[in-house]
Amino acid sequence: MQKKHEAELQGGPSDLRSRHPIPEPPQEEIKVPRRNGYEHYSFSGSYQEQSGEVIAVFQWSYRTQSAE
Repeated sequence: MQKKHEAELQGGPSDLRSRHPIPEPPQEEIKVPRRNGYEHYSFSGSYQEQSGEVIAVFQWSYRTQSAE
């Protein structure tokens, strides 16, 4: 099985895609730009296998607003 550099996003806004590209090497926390702010996700410590690929699972943590 090959590890893919994408995250499975769980929780947070329902209009975000559930899979999101992540940097190499994977971070403990990622932030996803969305509507004048960021959705923050933390690595859950687990991975999912999808179509023969291993994908890191990130859980929604909180939202921050962009400064204007």
